[in-house]
Amino acid sequence: YYYRLRTELRGYDEEVYHAYFKLGEITRTLGSDSTVYMGWFMKALEALHTPRVEPMVELINYYLFTNVNYTLAGMFSNLAIKSAYPSFCNLFINRLHYDYTRYHADGIIQYYLTNIERGKNSRQKAIEYNQKLLENTSKSVQDMIRYKMKFDVDNLKIYDKLTPKMDVKIKSTGKYTLYDYDV
Repeated sequence: YYYRLRTELRGYDEEVYHAYFKLGEITRTLGSDSTVYMGWFMKALEALHTPRVEPMVELINYYLFTNVNYTLAGMFSNLAIKSAYPSFCNLFINRLHYDYTRYHADGIIQYYLTNIERGKNSRQKAIEYNQKLLENTSKSVQDMIRYKMKFDVDNLKIYDKLTPKMDVKIKSTGKYTLYDYDV
């Protein structure tokens, strides 16, 4: 109720953005139809003069894992990759989305879109972020970071295998397009 009220009052744009974003999180958590929470995330994306990455990550995750559509996930991923850190903002910036999550997701998406070089670059940025984390953490936290980083490293190896001799066969199944790789 109060987040919705805040969107109607206008004023401080960051608070309006945050209210839209929280409405998206809340309605998703409460099990609302995806059109409801996706609408709130889209409103959050539009609320500031320069879009923030946090709602983009929510939209990417939706099209990557819930309603699989790699083209739409890639569209939001492209926007997220091009977005600068919001130094103009003060409220609730999720630094992890700017330093890691957008690159991690983009690495997955670009594999399915067969943009191998772009996927490799994104995976490399995700790995570099985790390597920086390793330098400044305790042993127990380092083990968790290495476990998380293994996914990016393994996928970077897959990209390396695909790069020199990729033969892509496209099969349409109606709603989705599947890619078979002969390596």
